[in-house]
Amino acid sequence: AEWFSNQCKDLGLELLNNQVDVGVRVELPAVIFEHITDVVYESKLVYRTKQYGDSVRTFCMNPYGHVVAENVEGINTVNGHSYADPALRSENTNFALLVSNRFTKPFNEPYRYGKHVASLSNMLAGGVLVQRFGDLVGGRRTNEHRMSKSTVRPTLTAAVPGDLSLTLPKRQLDDLIEMIYQLDKIAPGTANYDTLLYGAEVKFYPPPAHPGAGDRPTQLFRRRRRRGSDPRAGPGGGLRRPGGAGCLQTAVMMYLKPPVARGLFAIKAIEIVICNYWFRKSKPKMVYFT
Repeated sequence: AEWFSNQCKDLGLELLNNQVDVGVRVELPAVIFEHITDVVYESKLVYRTKQYGDSVRTFCMNPYGHVVAENVEGINTVNGHSYADPALRSENTNFALLVSNRFTKPFNEPYRYGKHVASLSNMLAGGVLVQRFGDLVGGRRTNEHRMSKSTVRPTLTAAVPGDLSLTLPKRQLDDLIEMIYQLDKIAPGTANYDTLLYGAEVKFYPPPAHPGAGDRPTQLFRRRRRRGSDPRAGPGGGLRRPGGAGCLQTAVMMYLKPPVARGLFAIKAIEIVICNYWFRKSKPKMVYFT
Protein backbone atom coordinates (compact mmCIF):
# COMPACT_ATOMS: atom_id res chain seq x y z
CA ALA A 1 0.00 0.00 0.00
CA GLU A 2 2.73 2.47 0.96
CA TRP A 3 4.85 1.54 -2.08
CA PHE A 4 1.89 2.06 -4.43
CA SER A 5 1.11 5.45 -2.86
CA ASN A 6 4.68 6.66 -3.37
CA GLN A 7 4.71 5.51 -6.99
CA CYS A 8 1.46 7.32 -7.72
CA LYS A 9 2.79 10.49 -6.11
CA ASP A 10 5.84 10.28 -8.41
CA LEU A 11 3.44 10.22 -11.38
CA GLY A 12 1.46 13.16 -10.04
CA LEU A 13 -1.67 11.07 -9.46
CA GLU A 14 -4.28 12.27 -7.01
CA LEU A 15 -5.22 9.48 -4.62
CA LEU A 16 -8.39 8.79 -2.71
CA ASN A 17 -8.10 7.80 0.94
CA ASN A 18 -8.68 4.09 1.30
CA GLN A 19 -9.84 2.40 4.48
CA VAL A 20 -7.65 0.87 7.12
CA ASP A 21 -9.02 -1.91 9.31
CA VAL A 22 -8.01 -1.95 12.98
CA GLY A 23 -8.98 -4.66 15.43
CA VAL A 24 -8.02 -7.79 17.30
CA ARG A 25 -7.65 -11.53 16.77
CA VAL A 26 -10.23 -13.45 18.79
CA GLU A 27 -9.48 -16.95 20.11
CA LEU A 28 -12.03 -19.20 21.80
CA PRO A 29 -12.94 -22.89 22.08
CA ALA A 30 -13.75 -24.34 18.66
CA VAL A 31 -17.01 -25.81 19.90
CA ILE A 32 -18.51 -22.30 20.24
CA PHE A 33 -18.48 -21.64 16.49
CA GLU A 34 -18.70 -25.30 15.44
CA HIS A 35 -22.34 -25.01 14.33
CA ILE A 36 -21.23 -22.27 11.92
CA THR A 37 -17.79 -23.46 10.76
CA ASP A 38 -19.08 -26.98 10.09
CA VAL A 39 -21.43 -25.48 7.49
CA VAL A 40 -19.36 -22.56 6.19
CA TYR A 41 -15.63 -22.86 6.79
CA GLU A 42 -15.07 -19.09 6.73
CA SER A 43 -18.16 -17.12 7.55
CA LYS A 44 -18.33 -13.35 7.10
CA LEU A 45 -20.35 -11.64 9.81
CA VAL A 46 -20.83 -7.90 9.42
CA TYR A 47 -22.38 -5.61 12.01
CA ARG A 48 -23.05 -1.87 12.17
CA THR A 49 -22.62 -0.61 15.71
CA LYS A 50 -25.41 1.28 17.41
CA GLN A 51 -23.11 3.66 19.29
CA TYR A 52 -21.07 5.01 16.36
CA GLY A 53 -22.60 3.46 13.26
CA ASP A 54 -19.24 1.88 12.36
CA SER A 55 -18.88 -1.32 10.36
CA VAL A 56 -17.30 -4.26 12.22
CA ARG A 57 -16.70 -7.61 10.55
CA THR A 58 -15.21 -11.02 11.12
CA PHE A 59 -12.37 -12.02 8.81
CA CYS A 60 -10.00 -14.95 8.29
CA MET A 61 -11.74 -17.53 10.45
CA ASN A 62 -9.56 -20.53 11.34
CA PRO A 63 -11.41 -23.49 12.88
CA TYR A 64 -9.12 -25.57 15.10
CA GLY A 65 -6.36 -23.14 14.15
CA HIS A 66 -3.41 -21.30 15.63
CA VAL A 67 -2.78 -17.62 16.27
CA VAL A 68 0.54 -16.44 14.85
CA ALA A 69 2.60 -13.26 14.90
CA GLU A 70 3.69 -11.53 11.71
CA ASN A 71 6.12 -8.72 11.01
CA VAL A 72 4.97 -5.70 9.01
CA GLU A 73 7.98 -3.47 8.34
CA GLY A 74 9.41 -4.04 11.79
CA ILE A 75 6.08 -3.94 13.64
CA ASN A 76 4.71 -7.15 15.15
CA THR A 77 1.05 -7.70 14.39
CA VAL A 78 -1.14 -10.77 14.72
CA ASN A 79 -2.70 -13.21 12.25
CA GLY A 80 -3.98 -16.78 12.21
CA HIS A 81 -4.01 -20.01 10.22
CA SER A 82 -5.25 -23.59 10.25
CA TYR A 83 -3.62 -26.88 9.28
CA ALA A 84 -5.13 -29.45 6.93
CA ASP A 85 -3.46 -32.21 8.93
CA PRO A 86 -5.84 -33.15 11.80
CA ALA A 87 -2.82 -34.02 13.95
CA LEU A 88 -1.74 -30.36 13.93
CA ARG A 89 -5.10 -28.86 14.84
CA SER A 90 -5.76 -27.10 18.13
CA GLU A 91 -8.89 -27.07 20.29
CA ASN A 92 -9.52 -23.41 19.47
CA THR A 93 -10.97 -21.34 16.66
CA ASN A 94 -9.56 -17.89 15.91
CA PHE A 95 -10.70 -15.05 13.67
CA ALA A 96 -10.05 -11.38 13.14
CA LEU A 97 -12.51 -8.77 14.34
CA LEU A 98 -11.94 -5.56 12.38
CA VAL A 99 -13.34 -2.04 12.52
CA SER A 100 -13.24 -0.29 9.14
CA ASN A 101 -12.02 3.31 9.21
CA ARG A 102 -12.22 5.59 6.18
CA PHE A 103 -10.63 9.03 6.52
CA THR A 104 -11.47 12.31 4.83
CA LYS A 105 -9.48 15.47 4.16
CA PRO A 106 -7.26 16.91 5.42
CA PHE A 107 -5.91 13.59 6.75
CA ASN A 108 -4.31 11.51 4.00
CA GLU A 109 -2.09 8.93 5.74
CA PRO A 110 -4.31 5.96 6.71
CA TYR A 111 -1.37 3.58 6.32
CA ARG A 112 0.70 5.54 8.83
CA TYR A 113 -2.27 5.67 11.21
CA GLY A 114 -2.65 1.88 11.17
CA LYS A 115 1.06 1.32 11.74
CA HIS A 116 1.01 3.72 14.68
CA VAL A 117 -1.88 1.87 16.36
CA ALA A 118 -0.10 -1.46 15.88
CA SER A 119 3.14 -0.05 17.24
CA LEU A 120 1.52 0.83 20.59
CA SER A 121 1.07 -2.83 21.54
CA ASN A 122 4.72 -3.38 20.58
CA MET A 123 5.71 -0.51 22.86
CA LEU A 124 3.85 -1.96 25.85
CA ALA A 125 4.43 -5.68 25.32
CA GLY A 126 7.49 -5.84 23.09
CA GLY A 127 5.35 -7.67 20.53
CA VAL A 128 1.83 -9.08 20.38
CA LEU A 129 -0.38 -8.36 23.40
CA VAL A 130 -3.13 -10.68 24.67
CA GLN A 131 -5.99 -9.98 27.09
CA ARG A 132 -9.00 -11.89 28.39
CA PHE A 133 -12.31 -10.36 27.34
CA GLY A 134 -13.58 -10.29 30.92
CA ASP A 135 -10.53 -8.38 32.09
CA LEU A 136 -10.97 -5.88 29.26
CA VAL A 137 -14.60 -5.01 30.03
CA GLY A 138 -13.80 -5.04 33.76
CA GLY A 139 -11.03 -2.48 33.33
CA ARG A 140 -8.30 -4.83 34.52
CA ARG A 141 -4.97 -5.64 32.93
CA THR A 142 -4.46 -9.33 32.23
CA ASN A 143 -1.25 -10.46 33.92
CA GLU A 144 0.54 -13.79 34.04
CA HIS A 145 -1.44 -14.91 37.10
CA ARG A 146 -4.83 -14.14 35.55
CA MET A 147 -3.81 -15.76 32.27
CA SER A 148 -2.81 -18.95 34.10
CA LYS A 149 -6.43 -19.18 35.38
CA SER A 150 -7.90 -18.91 31.87
CA THR A 151 -9.88 -21.87 30.58
CA VAL A 152 -8.81 -20.96 27.03
CA ARG A 153 -5.18 -21.84 26.42
CA PRO A 154 -3.46 -19.41 24.02
CA THR A 155 -1.96 -20.98 20.90
CA LEU A 156 0.40 -18.02 20.52
CA THR A 157 2.42 -18.61 23.65
CA ALA A 158 4.79 -15.74 22.85
CA ALA A 159 1.99 -13.18 23.30
CA VAL A 160 2.41 -11.03 26.40
CA PRO A 161 -0.57 -10.50 28.76
CA GLY A 162 -1.52 -6.85 28.97
CA ASP A 163 -4.21 -4.20 28.54
CA LEU A 164 -5.65 -3.53 25.06
CA SER A 165 -7.42 -0.40 26.29
CA LEU A 166 -3.99 1.29 26.40
CA THR A 167 -3.27 0.48 22.76
CA LEU A 168 -6.53 0.73 20.78
CA PRO A 169 -8.46 4.00 20.32
CA LYS A 170 -11.63 4.17 22.43
CA ARG A 171 -13.96 4.26 19.45
CA GLN A 172 -12.58 1.07 17.92
CA LEU A 173 -12.46 -0.59 21.34
CA ASP A 174 -16.13 0.22 22.00
CA ASP A 175 -17.04 -1.12 18.54
CA LEU A 176 -15.21 -4.40 19.17
CA ILE A 177 -16.82 -4.96 22.57
CA GLU A 178 -20.29 -4.26 21.15
CA MET A 179 -19.63 -6.69 18.29
CA ILE A 180 -18.52 -9.46 20.65
CA TYR A 181 -21.76 -9.15 22.63
CA GLN A 182 -23.72 -9.38 19.38
CA LEU A 183 -21.77 -12.46 18.26
CA ASP A 184 -22.62 -14.03 21.60
CA LYS A 185 -26.26 -14.09 20.49
CA ILE A 186 -25.56 -16.33 17.50
CA ALA A 187 -22.60 -18.20 19.01
CA PRO A 188 -23.22 -18.38 22.79
CA GLY A 189 -19.94 -18.32 24.66
CA THR A 190 -18.23 -15.72 22.45
CA ALA A 191 -18.50 -13.12 25.23
CA ASN A 192 -17.11 -15.54 27.81
CA TYR A 193 -14.76 -14.05 30.41
CA ASP A 194 -11.84 -16.17 29.14
CA THR A 195 -12.21 -15.41 25.42
CA LEU A 196 -8.77 -14.21 24.32
CA LEU A 197 -8.14 -11.02 22.35
CA TYR A 198 -4.77 -10.48 20.66
CA GLY A 199 -3.69 -7.08 19.42
CA ALA A 200 -3.27 -5.45 17.30
CA GLU A 201 -4.46 -6.78 13.98
CA VAL A 202 -4.32 -4.22 11.19
CA LYS A 203 -5.18 -4.60 7.49
CA PHE A 204 -3.95 -2.14 4.87
CA TYR A 205 -5.30 -1.58 1.37
CA PRO A 206 -3.67 0.25 -1.56
CA PRO A 207 -5.29 3.64 -2.15
CA PRO A 208 -7.29 3.85 -5.41
CA ALA A 209 -6.28 6.41 -7.97
CA HIS A 210 -8.67 9.32 -8.50
CA PRO A 211 -11.27 8.60 -11.23
CA GLY A 212 -9.68 11.31 -13.34
CA ALA A 213 -6.39 9.41 -13.45
CA GLY A 214 -7.48 7.48 -16.55
CA ASP A 215 -5.13 4.69 -17.55
CA ARG A 216 -2.12 6.02 -15.65
CA PRO A 217 -2.13 3.24 -13.00
CA THR A 218 -1.58 0.82 -15.91
CA GLN A 219 1.22 3.09 -17.14
CA LEU A 220 2.74 2.82 -13.68
CA PHE A 221 2.86 -0.96 -13.99
CA ARG A 222 4.43 -0.82 -17.47
CA ARG A 223 6.95 1.82 -16.41
CA ARG A 224 8.19 -0.44 -13.65
CA ARG A 225 8.76 -3.22 -16.17
CA ARG A 226 10.64 -0.94 -18.58
CA ARG A 227 12.94 0.15 -15.77
CA GLY A 228 13.78 -3.46 -15.11
CA SER A 229 12.34 -3.46 -11.60
CA ASP A 230 9.48 -5.86 -11.14
CA PRO A 231 6.22 -4.52 -9.77
CA ARG A 232 4.99 -6.14 -6.61
CA ALA A 233 2.72 -9.16 -6.73
CA GLY A 234 0.30 -10.60 -4.24
CA PRO A 235 -1.82 -8.85 -1.59
CA GLY A 236 0.73 -6.03 -1.23
CA GLY A 237 1.02 -5.38 -4.94
CA GLY A 238 -0.97 -2.18 -4.92
CA LEU A 239 -2.87 -3.08 -8.09
CA ARG A 240 -5.77 -4.82 -6.42
CA ARG A 241 -7.35 -5.28 -3.05
CA PRO A 242 -6.13 -8.45 -1.31
CA GLY A 243 -7.79 -11.67 -2.38
CA GLY A 244 -6.97 -14.98 -3.99
CA ALA A 245 -7.93 -13.87 -7.49
CA GLY A 246 -6.07 -10.58 -7.15
CA CYS A 247 -2.91 -12.30 -5.94
CA LEU A 248 -3.08 -14.72 -8.87
CA GLN A 249 -3.59 -11.96 -11.41
CA THR A 250 -0.70 -9.82 -10.20
CA ALA A 251 1.56 -12.87 -10.13
CA VAL A 252 0.68 -13.71 -13.74
CA MET A 253 1.21 -10.10 -14.82
CA MET A 254 4.56 -10.06 -13.08
CA TYR A 255 6.05 -13.16 -14.65
CA LEU A 256 4.39 -13.45 -18.08
CA LYS A 257 4.74 -11.29 -21.15
CA PRO A 258 2.09 -8.60 -21.72
CA PRO A 259 0.23 -10.46 -24.54
CA VAL A 260 -0.20 -13.46 -22.29
CA ALA A 261 -1.39 -11.25 -19.46
CA ARG A 262 -4.42 -10.36 -21.57
CA GLY A 263 -5.67 -13.81 -20.68
CA LEU A 264 -6.41 -12.39 -17.24
CA PHE A 265 -9.86 -11.53 -18.51
CA ALA A 266 -10.44 -15.26 -19.02
CA ILE A 267 -9.11 -15.93 -15.51
CA LYS A 268 -11.57 -13.40 -14.12
CA ALA A 269 -14.43 -15.09 -15.94
CA ILE A 270 -13.40 -18.48 -14.52
CA GLU A 271 -13.12 -16.94 -11.07
CA ILE A 272 -16.70 -15.64 -11.27
CA VAL A 273 -18.03 -19.03 -12.36
CA ILE A 274 -16.19 -20.85 -9.55
CA CYS A 275 -17.29 -18.33 -6.92
CA ASN A 276 -20.92 -18.51 -8.01
CA TYR A 277 -20.87 -22.32 -7.97
CA TRP A 278 -19.21 -22.43 -4.54
CA PHE A 279 -21.61 -19.79 -3.22
CA ARG A 280 -24.62 -21.93 -4.18
CA LYS A 281 -23.10 -25.09 -2.75
CA SER A 282 -21.89 -23.66 0.56
CA LYS A 283 -24.87 -21.33 1.16
CA PRO A 284 -24.39 -17.56 1.67
CA LYS A 285 -21.32 -16.77 3.70
CA MET A 286 -21.85 -13.01 4.16
CA VAL A 287 -24.28 -12.28 6.96
CA TYR A 288 -25.41 -8.83 8.09
CA PHE A 289 -27.14 -8.53 11.43
CA THR A 290 -28.32 -5.81 13.82
